[in-house]
Amino acid sequence: MALPPIKQIQEKELDILKDVTAYLDGHGYHYVIMGGTLLGAVRHQGFIPWDDDIDIALPRSEYDRFCREAKDVYNEGHLRFCHHSIDPNYLYYFARVIDTRYTFKNTSATLEAEAHPWIDIFPLDGIPGGRKGKRHLRRILKRRLFFQYARMKELVNVHTKGRPWYEKIAIALGKLPFLRALFKKERTYARLDELLHRYDYESCPLAINAMGAGKLKECQPTSLYSKRALYRFEDIEVYGVEDADAWLSKMYGDYKTLPPLDERNKHCSELE
Repeated sequence: MALPPIKQIQEKELDILKDVTAYLDGHGYHYVIMGGTLLGAVRHQGFIPWDDDIDIALPRSEYDRFCREAKDVYNEGHLRFCHHSIDPNYLYYFARVIDTRYTFKNTSATLEAEAHPWIDIFPLDGIPGGRKGKRHLRRILKRRLFFQYARMKELVNVHTKGRPWYEKIAIALGKLPFLRALFKKERTYARLDELLHRYDYESCPLAINAMGAGKLKECQPTSLYSKRALYRFEDIEVYGVEDADAWLSKMYGDYKTLPPLDERNKHCSELE
């Protein structure tokens, strides 16, 4: 019996995860699974049944090191490394490793697009404490918004349910052609990148995955990332933060309760 489309997608992405984590483990990286991937590992011992992506993160210095190395590691064969430093037209701030043998149809943004199965690799950036940290977080939100305005049609998921009113207004404004024209892709990337490099991860009390779906909920104590534990994820074990309950509770609240049916398959993807 053929696998359902979502299972086919997950199968391809699991293969990428196995390859990437084997490389990271073999070269001394301190990665952790993030977001729905950690939630899936804790709640389902694998993929959330309706989720179609995998997220991992690295401290900024290790992330930058991986980006330098991955250009050579994943430049041949079916697995390829994607990053702005390789392709200035690449849409995302964070990196991806993709499998070029398969194609997705993704209908989440305004423009329907084709893509390959992927895993997302995020940097964890330092956030200082006190008022300085709060000001820095506000700047990050602003530059993140400008980055997304420059890529509104291709990047922003217009089908996400339950957005707060201010996000709905921001998306409505971002659809205006004259406003989008004010934000140039290269400039918004450079300014966001400079801001996120400003504070050292190792010396800050807080760390953020600035481009994660949780926005400010992704700002967590740096100490959470210092201790890792292995979690079952399908037929392998991968690293996540040891205190997963603290991390997941801030991100999702009552993370043990399943969401409504209409909030599932968030990326609207189909394997072609």
